[in-house]
Amino acid sequence: MASITRPQFNIIIVGAGIAGLCAGIGLAQQGHNVTIVESAHELAPIGIGIHIPPNATLALNHFGLLDKLEKDAFYPTSFFFRRWEDSSTIAEFPASKPTQKGAMPYWSMRRSHYQRNLYEAAVEAGCKVRLGSRVETMDVDTPSVTLTGGETLNADIVVIANGIKSTLRNLVIPEHEVSMVLNPMSSYRVYVTKSNLLSDPVTAPLFEKTATNVWLGYAHHAIVYPCGGDLYTIGATHPTSSDGHEAMEWTASAEVAQAVQEFKDYDSILRHILALAEDVKKWRLAEVPRLPRWTSESGKVVLVGDSAHAMLQFLAQGAAMATEDAVALAVCVERARSAEDIPGVLHAFERSRKWRCEVVQAQSRRNGDVIHMPDGEEQENRDKKMAGLPQDGIWEADMGPFVDGKFRTWLYEHSVVEHARKVLDSLGL
Repeated sequence: MASITRPQFNIIIVGAGIAGLCAGIGLAQQGHNVTIVESAHELAPIGIGIHIPPNATLALNHFGLLDKLEKDAFYPTSFFFRRWEDSSTIAEFPASKPTQKGAMPYWSMRRSHYQRNLYEAAVEAGCKVRLGSRVETMDVDTPSVTLTGGETLNADIVVIANGIKSTLRNLVIPEHEVSMVLNPMSSYRVYVTKSNLLSDPVTAPLFEKTATNVWLGYAHHAIVYPCGGDLYTIGATHPTSSDGHEAMEWTASAEVAQAVQEFKDYDSILRHILALAEDVKKWRLAEVPRLPRWTSESGKVVLVGDSAHAMLQFLAQGAAMATEDAVALAVCVERARSAEDIPGVLHAFERSRKWRCEVVQAQSRRNGDVIHMPDGEEQENRDKKMAGLPQDGIWEADMGPFVDGKFRTWLYEHSVVEHARKVLDSLGL
C-alpha cells in the first residue's frame, strides 16, 4: 500500500506563551513550517509557579515531553484546605505521584522552567521563533499578519495564541463584542523560600510535607504551593481595591505590607507567611466571554488558549486547557490532505474543544463561589461534606468541582487525542 504524502503547511502562531509554544511543538513535529511571532523581546513568564494537572501531563505525553519536563517537576503530596480564622484543617486530599500504570502525574513547577523547556522543545521540533515581532494587523482571508515596521507574513493557517488581551480576537469575530470581562477580584502573586518557611517556628509545622495549602474564607482565599527548587508560590485573592487596577498590567508591583493588610482578619499563620514573601506582584482577574466561534469566517485563522477561553484561576486549568488545545489542533491539522481541507479541520478542532473549555470556565467560576463562601450554615455544611461527614442543613452544600470525584475523572482523564479523532471521523474528515 502506498504511503500517504502529507502536505507541509506554512503556519504562523501569534504568541510564544504556553499555548503558542505547545501548538508550535505539535504542528512542527508533523513537518509543517511553523513561525512563532512574539511581541516581547525576551520570554519572561507571568507568575512564579504553575500547576500542571494530570490532563495537561496526558496531553504533554502526546508530544513526548514528560521525560524532558520531569526533572523540573514537583509532586505535591496533598492538598490541605484550611479555615481562614485559625488555619485548622477542613479536609486533606491526596495528590501524590501515581502508582497505577499509565496514570498521569499532578505536577507543580516554576513557570520559568516550564516555558524554557517548551521553548527548547519548539526549537528542537523545527519552529522558528521571532521575538520582538509585534503583530499590528491581520488579514483573515489571505491569511497574513503584518508586523510593526510593515513586514507581512503570509500563511496557510494563522493561530492566535497571544492571550486574554488579544486585539486580534476582534478581527476573527468582528460582529460581536469579544473583549475580556473584568472580574471584581484581584490577586497578589509572590514567592517565599522553603528554607524561610521551615526555619520559622510559626510556619514550619505546615510545610514539613511538600503539600499545597489553601485557606478558604469570604471573598478572600490564599494558596501556597511548591514550584521548584527552594521556592513556594503564594496566590492571595481578594476584592479589587477602589483604584480598580483596570490596566491589567501583569507585572504591577505591590508591597508586602499591602498583602498582609488585605488579610488582616485571617489567622496569624497566613499573615506570617505573607510577611515572609518576596517580589510581590498584583493583577486583576478577568476572563474571555463565551464566544460564538473560535475560527474566522474564512476558516483559516483560529483562536487557542487564553485568546479563546481565558478563565478564572480557581481550578488551575487555564494552561492545561491551552495544552489540550495544542494537541487537538495538531491531531486535526494532520487530517488535512490539502489547503482546501483547512477550514474543515479547523472547524473540527473548534468542535472538539469549545464545549469542554466552556464547561471548565463555568466550573472555575463555581469553584470560586465555593471557596469564597461566607461563614454560616452553608459553609458549615460545605466543610462537613469536604471532611466526609454527614450534612445537617436544609440543602446539600456545594463543595465545588475540585473535590467532586465524577468531575475530576472527567477533567483529569480526558483523552484529547481520542476525542479529536472521534470528532474528525464524525465529520468525515
